[in-house]
Amino acid sequence: DPSAQLVDLPATSTSLRNEAHNAVAGHHQMAVFRHGPVTLIAFVFEPGGRLKEHQTDGVVTIHVLAGHLRVVVDDEVHELTAGRLLGLGPNVPHTVTALAASEMLLTVHRGVT
Repeated sequence: DPSAQLVDLPATSTSLRNEAHNAVAGHHQMAVFRHGPVTLIAFVFEPGGRLKEHQTDGVVTIHVLAGHLRVVVDDEVHELTAGRLLGLGPNVPHTVTALAASEMLLTVHRGVT
């Protein structure tokens, strides 16, 4: 693994939006960095795009780069716009819905309790 890796998030978002295949559930995604237990994944959402309820076995951060996402954790609704970040502990079920065209950086850090 390299000791440093530069990621151009705007260029990544443009690349994802221009993918030839149709969006799955209204979104495209790509892992942009992996090192040990840490993975960063860039997402672009169409309005109405959705990630159905899911959970992961690591600490998660959802960082909205552009647009407007609604994240539901249990019965709590979090409205996230550009610059807002939501942190989740391991194994916390959540859904993500794009209320507008949106860009998100998801970080997963496995092995943290």
